[in-house]
Amino acid sequence: MLSMPTVPTRKRTTGQGVSGISFAHLLADESVALVRSWLNRAAQLHRKPDASSERLAGVLKDPKGPAFALGFVDRVARPEDFTVAARNFRELSKDIPDFLPPSCDSSFRWVGSLRRFSRELSCRLPGGR
Repeated sequence: MLSMPTVPTRKRTTGQGVSGISFAHLLADESVALVRSWLNRAAQLHRKPDASSERLAGVLKDPKGPAFALGFVDRVARPEDFTVAARNFRELSKDIPDFLPPSCDSSFRWVGSLRRFSRELSCRLPGGR
């Protein structure tokens, strides 16, 4: 289990010439320093995720996301036959999940609607063959 970092403290006794108000100020300063150290540590441990992590999170949060992603890989990217890939692409483009940005959504719909050119375009997407 992780423990929180601590700030070194002085012995806190009011009997050694420190008044109650001075002791309260000292205790408050030490408390603020300790909380700041916790916040700094939390900021180091919980940095903003990179863009690919955020895209994956978007796929997984969308109810239709995982099925669409797996369908694209299995039914469009994997088949050797471009005609089969194009037909599957047209089918997938009818139900685009919400995680895709609007530009990708409209591109999928546009390419999926092209019967004549779908075969070539569907397999020339970035990362494709």
